[in-house]
Amino acid sequence: MRALVVVALCGGISACGSLVTLARSDQAVQKSLSLRSTRCSVLPYVFSGVSYDICLLNADYPKDMESNNIPKNDASPLLLLSVDMVLSAAVDTLALPYSIPKQCMNGSLVTK
Repeated sequence: MRALVVVALCGGISACGSLVTLARSDQAVQKSLSLRSTRCSVLPYVFSGVSYDICLLNADYPKDMESNNIPKNDASPLLLLSVDMVLSAAVDTLALPYSIPKQCMNGSLVTK
């Protein structure tokens, strides 16, 4: 049962990092990263979904995670981001014909 829930959640967020960075405006991506207090100052357009997931892994979270009903040793966010990172890599690879010219013309997205 637990495995079924994990698979359903992973399917629901599949390639979420890529969808966030490719489908939304640059301003929306900047706002999303700043709301999560990530340490990323630059986000490349090439493989942006994977980079977005890495930024989320390096985000500042509240010191008392249990106050947000997230146990301090819970591995599920790490698992979900890891699965999302693999799926985002696949989507980002398919998006290379779009993202390479955008990277060449605009440079990287400055997030701060």
